[in-house]
Amino acid sequence: MDKGKLAVGVPPEELDAIFGADLPELEQIRQAFDRITAFVVAYGQNEVELARAMQDREGVIKTQIKMSTVAWAREVFDTCYRRATGRRAWEE
Repeated sequence: MDKGKLAVGVPPEELDAIFGADLPELEQIRQAFDRITAFVVAYGQNEVELARAMQDREGVIKTQIKMSTVAWAREVFDTCYRRATGRRAWEE
């Protein structure tokens, strides 16, 4: 099976463990999406702090836009997951 592009920053073993677990496919997708996007948000927060420390206003804005996009994607996923299962994908 083609695993597609690796999720940057998330160890492949973590994703292999999620997708290899005896869980319904929807739950595997939920867990993997949560792990990947949580990493992106944490990494983005560090990038914002660094850009602020370096007084890089453009870098701060660029990273904040990326983080907002990821937050929006998480909301879309949560909405779809809730429609499919009746439950929230995660608590935020």
